[in-house]
Amino acid sequence: MQTTCAARSIDTVSSKLSLLVAGLAAGFLAIPPATAKDDILTSLQSIEWVEENRSDLESLLSDQDTASAFMVALYGDVVVLPNVGGHLFIDLDGDNGLELVATIDYSGRGFYASVVIVYQNGHRLDYQELGGGGGNITNLRNSIDDLDGDGDLEITIPRLLEPYQGVEPVPIFIDVYHWNDWQYTVADPIQYEDFYENRVLPRIEENLDALSVDAASVGADMRAALIHKYEVEWTEIINALQ
Repeated sequence: MQTTCAARSIDTVSSKLSLLVAGLAAGFLAIPPATAKDDILTSLQSIEWVEENRSDLESLLSDQDTASAFMVALYGDVVVLPNVGGHLFIDLDGDNGLELVATIDYSGRGFYASVVIVYQNGHRLDYQELGGGGGNITNLRNSIDDLDGDGDLEITIPRLLEPYQGVEPVPIFIDVYHWNDWQYTVADPIQYEDFYENRVLPRIEENLDALSVDAASVGADMRAALIHKYEVEWTEIINALQ
């Protein structure tokens, strides 16, 4: 699998710079030593990313700290340091080659709203960044699946439908990213109608039913906020599938 590196807009860089300054000031972010992160990058570049070498690759990125150091080295001269949440090596397109998929936080507060896919391209490592719509990815492995049975794995990433309000529940839309033989792109929801109708909508319906059955399980204000969240999500999906 080959792709080109993801481009970053000036607006994106500017917004992430403010997060970096805040994170460094609060002590959330730490810059890995140059030698450590460069050694990890060099080691990963020297190994062929295939299933037979999975254990060697996984041993090099055995925890979040080493994975984050690798990402800092891979990204190079960036103004915001990527912090890795979940990460795994997986064959996304069934060619026996492994890709590294990782969730990324730029705030230092554990908001893993982006996914990075790292590919081996000869002796070079390329990457593509997906998402960034504010929705927190809590389980990376559960976000990767073959939704249409074509052998290529799709990646589902939540996107906020309303501004983030702290503890207030915010409606989300689950975007499906699929492989188009060159890179991952956001799919038209109609292409994955079965996923939305048989997996996403029933889950929303169950949540709404639970609130009506056990109305005293949460406070009145939170109950109203949750009902709003699920109703907005339901409507958004129905509209997207028309």
